[in-house]
Amino acid sequence: LKNFFVGWVVVNTFPMLTNDEHIACSVLESEQIENDEKTIKGINQTEDEIRAICLVGSVAHDDKLKEVLKTVFNLLVYESEKGVEYISQKDVAFVLENFSGPDFNYLYHAGRRIFGPTIIFESSQSSAKLPIKSRPLYCNAMKEVTVCFAGLHDKKVLSNVVDLVHHMGGSVRKNFTMSVTHVVTNTTQSSKYRLAVGMGKAVMHVDWIFKMWERRSNAHVSALSPDWWFWLSIQLDICANEDMYTLMDKDQKCRKRSKSPAVFENKRHAKRLSEFHGSGDLNPFSSHCSSLDVSSDYSSMLGDQMFSSEDLDNLMKSPKKGMSKRQQIAVEMLQTEFKYVQVLHTIITIYKEPLESPDSTVGGHLLDSAEMKLIFGNLPPIYVIHQKLHKELANLISHWSEDRCIGNVWLQHLVKAYPPFVNFYERTKETLNKCDKSKPRFHAFLKARQNRPESNRESLQELIIRPVQRLPSVILLLSELLKNTDKANKDYQCIAKAIDALKRVLTHINEDKRKTEGQVKLFDIVNEIENCPPYLLSSQRQFITSISVTSLSHGFVKKGSQCVFYLFNDCLELVDETANEARRMFLEKLCDQVLKTVGRVDFCLQSLQSADADGDSDLALTIQKAIKHLKYGGRRLSRAFSFNKTQTSLRRAVSQIAVNVGGHLRRMSSREKRMEKLYNDIRMFVFSCFLASIHLIDWCRRLYNVTFGELEPWQISAYTFCAFSVFLWLDKFFHCEEAFVVRLEKTLFRTARRLPWVKRKISVQLSKTRQSVQMELQKNDPDPEFIRHLPDRGFDQNDIIAKAERYQKAGTFDFSKGKVSGAVYNANVELLSLNAEIMKLFCWSNPLHPDIFPGIRKMEAEIVRMVCNMFNGGNNACGTVTSGGTESLILACLAYRNRAYGRGNKDPEIVVPISAHGAFDKAAQMLRLRIRHVPLEAGTFKVDLDKMKQMITKSTCMLVASAPNFPYGIIDPIEQVAALGEKFGIPVHVDCCLGGFLLPFMERADYPLDEEFDFRIRGVTSISCDTHKYGFSTKGTSVLMYRNKLYQRYQYFCQPNWPGGIYATATVAGSRNGANSASCWATMLHFGIHGYVQCTRKIIRTARYIERKLREVKGIYIFGHPRVSVVAFTSYVFDIYAFASQMGDRGWSLNLLQLPPAVHFCITMNQTQEGVAHSFIEDATAVAEALLEDPSKSNDISGAAALYGSSQTLPDRTLVNEIACAYLDACYATETKCDPDDLDGLI
Repeated sequence: LKNFFVGWVVVNTFPMLTNDEHIACSVLESEQIENDEKTIKGINQTEDEIRAICLVGSVAHDDKLKEVLKTVFNLLVYESEKGVEYISQKDVAFVLENFSGPDFNYLYHAGRRIFGPTIIFESSQSSAKLPIKSRPLYCNAMKEVTVCFAGLHDKKVLSNVVDLVHHMGGSVRKNFTMSVTHVVTNTTQSSKYRLAVGMGKAVMHVDWIFKMWERRSNAHVSALSPDWWFWLSIQLDICANEDMYTLMDKDQKCRKRSKSPAVFENKRHAKRLSEFHGSGDLNPFSSHCSSLDVSSDYSSMLGDQMFSSEDLDNLMKSPKKGMSKRQQIAVEMLQTEFKYVQVLHTIITIYKEPLESPDSTVGGHLLDSAEMKLIFGNLPPIYVIHQKLHKELANLISHWSEDRCIGNVWLQHLVKAYPPFVNFYERTKETLNKCDKSKPRFHAFLKARQNRPESNRESLQELIIRPVQRLPSVILLLSELLKNTDKANKDYQCIAKAIDALKRVLTHINEDKRKTEGQVKLFDIVNEIENCPPYLLSSQRQFITSISVTSLSHGFVKKGSQCVFYLFNDCLELVDETANEARRMFLEKLCDQVLKTVGRVDFCLQSLQSADADGDSDLALTIQKAIKHLKYGGRRLSRAFSFNKTQTSLRRAVSQIAVNVGGHLRRMSSREKRMEKLYNDIRMFVFSCFLASIHLIDWCRRLYNVTFGELEPWQISAYTFCAFSVFLWLDKFFHCEEAFVVRLEKTLFRTARRLPWVKRKISVQLSKTRQSVQMELQKNDPDPEFIRHLPDRGFDQNDIIAKAERYQKAGTFDFSKGKVSGAVYNANVELLSLNAEIMKLFCWSNPLHPDIFPGIRKMEAEIVRMVCNMFNGGNNACGTVTSGGTESLILACLAYRNRAYGRGNKDPEIVVPISAHGAFDKAAQMLRLRIRHVPLEAGTFKVDLDKMKQMITKSTCMLVASAPNFPYGIIDPIEQVAALGEKFGIPVHVDCCLGGFLLPFMERADYPLDEEFDFRIRGVTSISCDTHKYGFSTKGTSVLMYRNKLYQRYQYFCQPNWPGGIYATATVAGSRNGANSASCWATMLHFGIHGYVQCTRKIIRTARYIERKLREVKGIYIFGHPRVSVVAFTSYVFDIYAFASQMGDRGWSLNLLQLPPAVHFCITMNQTQEGVAHSFIEDATAVAEALLEDPSKSNDISGAAALYGSSQTLPDRTLVNEIACAYLDACYATETKCDPDDLDGLI
């Protein structure tokens, strides 16, 4: 019966073919398959035992594949670019990544065995030998699949898909036999298609083979897998195997078990069913039962399903040992919040986003915009709020103490987020169920998504009720928490307030729901009443009830008419419903007569609603006239539609009715007419605006002539210039990054500086500052005198070495003992010896001359390739070796500026976080780029993505993210920044100068990161990495990488017209010392992956220890959550610069930060020595306690800390520039005292 029904539907749905057409198609298909099989069988391929494997092309670089071939199959492994040199050896098989192209064709026609990488991995995992096949075999995705093709007339396509089936381990038959498992076709007009349907065989579209070929690299993927292809085939509008629709016994059993949840045999049975309901498996009330079951509609939103089984299970969990009752409840609250956020995340990412994206849904959108908004429109605000709530709860639990205030977390935002969702939940549920039943492709989409692991086998209907259940469960947890909280605890009042607030939210929701339902009912009544008076709609009117009555006498309506009384709180409305009943009777009678005459139901008339009879269309007017005749002239109507004539006349009359009705339905509907009228109105409005603008321009022209007609030309030019200048000033004023108050303070300060007595005072202070800076720098000099002139005779070599040793030992900080932040990243003696030997060999080399120094050229090329592979750059990645991170950043800005110039952007700008390295500002000044600084998110100290998106303009040529940033050691959200760059077509540079040799090894060092940071992110176009930091090479090397050479070539400089020759350089410098590159190369080879992993593990462990201990020090605040090697902190209790100064007195050198005042400690291998971290914590604790006990010690600041402290109070940062210039002058000064007259030109 099943096969007969499916065959009847197919035969009656699709047009029939003649016998000749069947024969033509069959002959063509037979010739194609037969010729293809002859071609394949004609190749004389050997079946000798395989002794060795040759890896051809890109697979030669797959180390995992080599290891499997050697260890599992005990085969010799050769590597070759094309495999030609081994083609004469019959016992050698070949492995190729691409089963197309000249290399594959040459090996294939030579009769050699060819495998794909996937079949080797599949065979090794199943402990089987490599299959001996005469044809090339890539994988076993179509193993045990026998295919018969039908309706493929293109011989090239047919030959291609036959080869693909063979490459995936399948078989092909020319004729349809019982051994055939699948019929592949692109049309339903084929005898094989009908035969397959009748025999219960699977019928697939030809795209099925192409999609399986796209998944060829996934091991153990099978075309026979029943988990995904069925619903996917329906969603793609491909005919599926009807065996999936068989009514199984398990469905009948499921229906038999569907009894009232209140009737269970015992408590154990009830508990088991409750567990099944929580896990979503075989629940008698879930959607996994047969579709013939009674629908498991949820009851009222605040009724029986108020609490989810997940929340009730969590409430009944046994307490954990070692925690207080209050902490246990808090942990339980965090767990339920985490699961709830996961559910919301599943709804948004698994259901909402794919439905909104046309690329991920073949055939276009499954739902229209109105349905999408009604089902998912109110969920994103709830999702965003609960993400924040989860983060706050997680922060509280991770730093738990009994005085933590949990109640404050629930006091915000919930009033605005939940009412819109709960109020329209019933409408959301109805729309979802309606779309599920009426749209097969959407039903298939829901089933496919329900089978995803993220959905936990729960349907969308079961997931979308969670927001309704969440608030009551939170109130239960808070109530339990309140019982276990001491009344003296400050959180007691907060929890009580939170419970009251949530109850008010529920009350507010119920009240809004009642109002919303009343308003919706009022709108429904207005829509039901024809020509309803507009005054019936009122915000104060409430519907009470309605009563259907029959008129017993003439009055407002005729006797015997059906009426409805609508009772409201302030009025009573009487409505006549005769007209709607007449329309319904007319349509039913018309459909009945059409059915009796032509022998089929007119579906169009049958599905016509009463609303379709309204409006101004021709069909509506015809129906209205017919109803009018039906009410007042029944005889004329029956005469006009009399069927008491001959059979020919009857058929003619009914056929004419059907033709007229069909013509009316094909014409424009009332909605389309309204849309056309709206379009015409918009067009007229635009045309009117255009005319108005013409008149306005003419009026301005006449006004201009009247006003300026008597002025001289020079006056008009002067006025124009002044107006344009004012316009530019206003544009600059309103688009400045600084706040208005800050700019006002700057202006007032600069004006005051021009006063003579203020200028003299500032000059005196700057002279003192310059003198103190110079004395501070020179106080540690080993000799008071400087060598200012070349000696007449050169010094003895021993004297020079002795003098150099004295210079080297000058200073109070010993970096080898781990008391210096950053600066020197590894003071290992063995590494120092290696670098000394390498630099001795290459001290005279110059990379500018690769022909003279080929070894240095090769070393730099190997450095770039090793670093590119570290960052997953692939074969297309490229780069250059630079002198440091600053040069790398400048070159990246140069490349993107030149790229912008080439695209017509004459005023490019770069968008960088405020925490990005200062070298970007230096590059902007040198390259005449505009730079826009993006503020950071409060609390996380990551770049604010919303602000970055707002700052992007058509002139933006580069976006920047740091991993991590230098001041705070925080990694920016690189994936999101890259997504912005990809969306707007802007290159994205990732500054990994500080963490370049830590981040790639953190996962192997057991410290995995949450997000990716390298070239695995599509939008990342360049990365800078310093090898002289955590790469541990000598100072002066860095690597700048690009995704491909198209970006790198914008960095190059070439002067082809110089008389001295063609001058071309890749970096800023021309001549460079090759010893630095040689040292970098040697250091990287010395450590290797294992060495860098070990160092990363030690550094990160030490950094995490210091961060954890500093959080325990009273008065110290840590910036964000550092993930790498930098720990930045400040204090809101004492002066942090005083802290740094006193730590300097104890021998510690910390990096000073500003805006806001702070310091950071950069952990290197020197700090991983035993006892260093513990000593730092002890000294930091002692200094902090001393500053807390005696605040007057905050005034004892010296050195750089004093300079930073004074600069924080200056309203005009140009004074800081002058002080910094004095510092730089002092670095090169050879006098003991500075000349005050040198500052006259600066004031």
